Amino acid sequence: MAQGIARASALLASGTMVSRVLGFVKAIVIAQTIGVIGVSADAFAGANQLPSNIYSIISVGLLNAVIVPQVVKAARHEDGGQLYVNRLVTLAMVLLGGLTILATVGAPIIGALYGASLSSEQLGLLVAFAYWCMPQIFFYGMYAVLGEILNARGLFGPFAWAPVINNVVGIAGLLLFSSVFGADPTGDGRNIDSWDPTMIAMLGGTATIGVAMQTIVLLFFWRRAGLRFGLDFQFRGTGLGQVGRLAGWTLGMLLIMQLAGLVETIVANVAFGRAASIAAMQNAFLIFALPHAVIAVSIATAFFTRMSAAVSDGRPKDFIRDLSEGSRLIGMFLVFSGFGLALVSVPFARIFASTDAGINSIAMTLVAFLIGLIPFSGLFLVQRAFYALEDTRTMFFVFLFTVPLHIFGMALAAIGPFELIVVGLALMQSIMSTLRLAILLFILRKRMGQLDFANIARSYLRFTIAAVAAAVPALLVMFLLGTFQEDGFPRSGIFQALISCAIGAGVMALFYFPLLWLLKSTEFRGFAGPVLARFGIKSGGPSDAARREEEALDEDMLANFPDSAAVSGNDSAPTPWNLASEDADAEVSEDRRQAEEQEKREERVNAASWAFGGATEDLSTAGIILPMHTRTTEIPKVGRQEPPRTRRERREEERRAVIELAARREEEARLAREARGETDELNGRGSTPRPKE
Repeated sequence: MAQGIARASALLASGTMVSRVLGFVKAIVIAQTIGVIGVSADAFAGANQLPSNIYSIISVGLLNAVIVPQVVKAARHEDGGQLYVNRLVTLAMVLLGGLTILATVGAPIIGALYGASLSSEQLGLLVAFAYWCMPQIFFYGMYAVLGEILNARGLFGPFAWAPVINNVVGIAGLLLFSSVFGADPTGDGRNIDSWDPTMIAMLGGTATIGVAMQTIVLLFFWRRAGLRFGLDFQFRGTGLGQVGRLAGWTLGMLLIMQLAGLVETIVANVAFGRAASIAAMQNAFLIFALPHAVIAVSIATAFFTRMSAAVSDGRPKDFIRDLSEGSRLIGMFLVFSGFGLALVSVPFARIFASTDAGINSIAMTLVAFLIGLIPFSGLFLVQRAFYALEDTRTMFFVFLFTVPLHIFGMALAAIGPFELIVVGLALMQSIMSTLRLAILLFILRKRMGQLDFANIARSYLRFTIAAVAAAVPALLVMFLLGTFQEDGFPRSGIFQALISCAIGAGVMALFYFPLLWLLKSTEFRGFAGPVLARFGIKSGGPSDAARREEEALDEDMLANFPDSAAVSGNDSAPTPWNLASEDADAEVSEDRRQAEEQEKREERVNAASWAFGGATEDLSTAGIILPMHTRTTEIPKVGRQEPPRTRRERREEERRAVIELAARREEEARLAREARGETDELNGRGSTPRPKE
């Protein structure tokens, strides 16, 4: 694993981890305040879910698909992308502001649409909460826009750490609500008539204030990214047309996903107030999303920026290598997380629910989600690969052709026992994630001509063997603790549940990671080596045989691709690097012809960030710097380049260095002869010949 990706991912993961921990605390406080099963919990969860759904679709699709690649390109403009970014942010403010106003005014209509299976009283409470929650759409959307711009400019930390403020404000609001109006942990202490406007305003308003603070804090890092914001309504002439074309397909995918989400909410509301419904499913998904958010999102975000730069520079080899490496790194942690969370699903559920019905519902729903954890995160990474290729059209059609099957599966869940409705919905998500991932991988392999499937499959086989072997003793320990007994230790209280989770996860880790070492997992040895080195332990890294095997596979895979120079030098030649639209290819070719001028502009714009990275060491990495400076140009006070990642790259670098050194010496000798007044006929005698390339 490249050190750049490790450090960039660690920066993201650390902020995400703190935010997720506080998010868990917030979810626990919500459960202790209004319960998990009941009209109060489901009404607040349903209203708060409406803007969250829109945000998740925008951030996962519309913004990620277009902002990072376009801002990377804009950084090469003479102004470092300042004009482009200002107009992009201004346009986002206008569109999101208009959307928020429409959604807030139309809250009764939207509520009636999502609450089609609710009674009039239940719908009234949901709409009352929705009026206070709908403004979150603007702040969530702007958070995604500003955060992705900072990511593309090389500042990953603020985007990952800003949600901490949101959770702190939310927790404070919930504690204030409990102190004023009292708590209802079972969810049956308040009926619909018990809620007055003041209670609704305090609970919904503090949730929106937290999201607003999460967005505002990003503005404090604007200058560090080398930007100065100013409203600019001149949208022509800055390349926003390309964003519009890309966003058009993503908007179609947004509508498709909204349709599936609408059906899911309607089906879940069948159990509104009488069994596990929206609130229980959200808590199960919160647990499920922990490893995805902390691990998969962090790693994929760093690799996404690198893949975008690889496409921009016409480097298909690096694109495939990064995609393969990212999938294997994600799998190493998520295979462990999937098995581990399934083992501790009951005590984890006890943290949120206090009744046996709530515990069992959340635990079963969590396991149904976990079946699709690997495909869910794999789909996230592969989507970023398509976004790096600026291909949102493919994503649209994949979701378009699979959503009927998704709706059919959710309809089947609706006609089953209402106690198992959310379990069926979670299982359908797992099935659809697996299907969509398989389709996208097939398309990507056909387009690229080759993917590193053999290497990926070999790594995942090691992960699975280690996880199954580690799960056996962990399952035995959980059984001895009484996990599967109604009066067992893990179910007796929140503190006991936390201890049980720690014991189960600890036993699993105690066996899983040593087994990976014994199985000679190159991913784990590459990850653990630097950690052990900090304690003075020489790990030896991957075995020579394993390293040779990895490099041989790498060589075989990359042999199927032309050199990037060939790709850029002959646009008409047939090549598997037909990855972007014709307009994007033309832009890349133009950028390549003006490479030296662009690099000089980038040095002026990005020197501060490079110097900051050189001073801190931890941030001077390919994963963070690459979005700002997609070529390895030496900058004063830094003087570092992205290190070669294979032996072949090292040999190529050494060969180029020899050629450059010989050429420099030849030039120095020629200048010396001219200084001595020698004639041109002497050129070529006594000079160092330049090696043949």
